[in-house]
Amino acid sequence: MFAVALQHDGKIVVVGSDCGGNFRSPFIVARFTNRGSIDRGFGNGGKVTTVLGLDSRASAVAIRADGKIVVAGTVALANSRPRLGLARYLASGELDPNFGTEGTVLSDFAGSSPALLIQPDGRIVVACGLEGPRRFGVARYDVDGAVDPTFGEDGEVRTQFRAGSAAQAVARQRDGKIVAAGGAGGDFAVARYTAVGTLDQSFGGDGRVTTPLGPEWRRRGGH
Repeated sequence: MFAVALQHDGKIVVVGSDCGGNFRSPFIVARFTNRGSIDRGFGNGGKVTTVLGLDSRASAVAIRADGKIVVAGTVALANSRPRLGLARYLASGELDPNFGTEGTVLSDFAGSSPALLIQPDGRIVVACGLEGPRRFGVARYDVDGAVDPTFGEDGEVRTQFRAGSAAQAVARQRDGKIVAAGGAGGDFAVARYTAVGTLDQSFGGDGRVTTPLGPEWRRRGGH
C-alpha cells in the first residue's frame, strides 16, 4: 500500500502495486468499509487491478466530490522511458470511460512517485521529481484527462533549485495557488505557484524556499 484516501461516507480507498517483479504488474485499488472489512461491492470483490504498462507503480490517490477515484503513478513501457500514469474510476470501481482512453492516461511528463490533488473544478494537479537534472515538476490535466494548456508551458512547470530537487507532495490554497514540497540537496524545498502555473514571486522572493535540516537529521538518514 502506497497511499490512502477517505470517502465522504467513511469508506477507505487504498492504492498500491504488485512490487514482486511480475511481468505487467498493475495499479491496485482496494476499498474498505469504515469498520475495516473489504467492501465487496467495489470492483471485483473489493479490489480493482489496472495494467498500464510493463510495470505500473501507483503512488497517490484522491477522491472527487462526485465519488470518482483518481490514481497516479509511474509506468514503465518497453523500449521507452517511464511515463506518468493516471486512472480514474467510478464509485463502483469500473474505469471511467469519460476520462482519457477508456479511463486511463499515459503522459510523457514523468518522475519519481508522483503526488496529486483534485481542484474544486475537477482538474488534476500532479507533482513529482523529474530526472536529468533533478527538479520539481508540476503538471495539470483537464477533467477529461487532457493536458491543461492554460497552466505553465503546455500544461507543465519545471522548477530548478540550487541543488538537485524532487517534489513529493502537493496542496492547493483557497485562493487557487499551488504549493509543492519535497527535497533539494538534503534540505526541505517548497515552491508556490499561481493558479496559472507561474512561480509566485511573493513567496520567498522568487517562489522558492529551502530550509536546511541540519547534520543530525542527515546522520539519521532523514527519518
